[in-house]
Amino acid sequence: MSALPVSPQLDVMLIHQESFYVIDGYQVNLGVLSPGAALSQHGYSVRVMSNMDLYLLRNSQIERIFRGMRPAIVGFYTMTDNIHHVVRLAKRIKQWLPQSRIIAGGPLASALGSSIAASFPFDYIIRGEGEYSLPQLADYLIHHNGSLDSIPGLIYCQNGQYIQGLPPKFIDDLDALPDPDRDLVQRTSRLNISSGRGCPNSCTFCFQAVHGKGYRFRSAERVFQEISSNIDKYGYRAFDIIDDTFVAEPDRVLRFCELLHEYRQRTQRDFIWYCEARVDTLSERPELLQAMKDTGLIRLQVGIESGDTETLRRYGKRLDLPKLRELCQLINEIDGISIFGNFIIGGPYETEESLGKSRQLLRDLLYTAPGLFEANTGFLAPYPETPIGRRPDLFGLTVEDNEYLTSVTPEDCYCSTPSLTRPQLRRLRFEFLEDMVTTMASMLPTISKKRLLQHYHWLKNYNTQTRWLNTVMQPLPAVSSYFKYYDNSKFSDLDGIPERELFEWIPLRTISSLQYDHSDWENYLLTGSYEDVALRDPLEKDIYALSVGKLNIGEMLQALIQRHSLNLDSQELWAQHVRPLFRRLEDHFQIIFHE
Repeated sequence: MSALPVSPQLDVMLIHQESFYVIDGYQVNLGVLSPGAALSQHGYSVRVMSNMDLYLLRNSQIERIFRGMRPAIVGFYTMTDNIHHVVRLAKRIKQWLPQSRIIAGGPLASALGSSIAASFPFDYIIRGEGEYSLPQLADYLIHHNGSLDSIPGLIYCQNGQYIQGLPPKFIDDLDALPDPDRDLVQRTSRLNISSGRGCPNSCTFCFQAVHGKGYRFRSAERVFQEISSNIDKYGYRAFDIIDDTFVAEPDRVLRFCELLHEYRQRTQRDFIWYCEARVDTLSERPELLQAMKDTGLIRLQVGIESGDTETLRRYGKRLDLPKLRELCQLINEIDGISIFGNFIIGGPYETEESLGKSRQLLRDLLYTAPGLFEANTGFLAPYPETPIGRRPDLFGLTVEDNEYLTSVTPEDCYCSTPSLTRPQLRRLRFEFLEDMVTTMASMLPTISKKRLLQHYHWLKNYNTQTRWLNTVMQPLPAVSSYFKYYDNSKFSDLDGIPERELFEWIPLRTISSLQYDHSDWENYLLTGSYEDVALRDPLEKDIYALSVGKLNIGEMLQALIQRHSLNLDSQELWAQHVRPLFRRLEDHFQIIFHE
């Protein structure tokens, strides 16, 4: 294929498109921004079209943009879930601009190589990391420099046949790469950071074709420099370190925390962060957790996958379940860090018994770190060029949908096992999640309000959402209302009120409307919490009804004595009837008190 015969207005347009289901909280993939920065460093004009752009623009507007900019090169980041979107847009671009060269990169292109051309005749395919290969290809296409057969990871078409060139070359010195160019896209609420590439482990479900199996990491200084410069420039209040093996080099983590701590002290900036980690590393170096918490870590993700040791073995997952429990115990003691665990449904030779072990492990961890541990689960997806994807039969899996046309992975079941059909696996996942939410909700009254309030603070101040908040507390109106008030120092629970001021404080039910029992419309049935509260005793009903913010406790006691002709003084009524009911209502987040 010859170099381009025209001098276009724009050199390179890079595109990251995926499902519009994930538009909320969308983050532009670093697999686009990092090669974009490398191209800019080599003097090329670059633009990025993000999924948010594609969401906001009509096709006619996208056409005008491409016809106006006339990019010489259009590069797509390809994945299993976005290839249909990519092909549709690539066809349009080729119709609009026949001379533009269309390139496929990213995970799917790296896995399939020239086979990806079965979906669309891409002009070029880049396997592996693109920061070096893409500028070399731009040199060839735009400036007629170099040769195609000298570009690592490149597959190109010649006389109708795809030619496999040099193998991909993984970048050893990651510190030498420029920071991803975030000026290429609209600013997002969070900052994504990659501190390393590759993985030293070999899980059978994990895709590693882009970055390889060897782990390469950036220095603590370079990671800190990228984070601090972006916080200074854009004012980010949250960043996510997205590589799976951030803590694989513990001494690097400690040095990073030193730099971050000094920066916080010097600038007084307020921010939080998230990372992924391996259980074994944190178990061997428990001091990492405290160091990370002290610099703003509030969320930690670990891959659990299963509570069944045989399933873990088939995954090649070296997870020590007792150490996982110890880690959750440590999280519970340290407090202030939520830990998120991933489980996989439908793994090798999955049975109801193996999934039952996962459900039991889930419950154990919820109770080990109450209000801090949470989890999610997805179905196993046999991705291309993974051991499971290559030979699912060796893992007791029958792939019944290998095109993923009906769902966004891993939200639906694609495989069956000898013991479980796809419908059965779907049911079991539903029961897994339902059991999790029910268990979490039942635990609410046993967890300190200070711990639960953290979840509201993380959302309010840092746009960081947790399952405890989204799935358990916010859907319960009484609980959500309670913490809206509790977050205000004007409000308190009973234990926070000084004894000498007690009768001056004003009780306020958290749901303003009286909640009648719809079976008789005379008694009360308080809903909106983890369980309902039935009030049928006339005195209890009146205490609840008077808790509307008009009378303080002392005034309420006097009103109750008069309304019910009670032969009790205020202290007796308080101790025998009112305080016990208030405690009960507090346990169900149905009442709070204010000055």
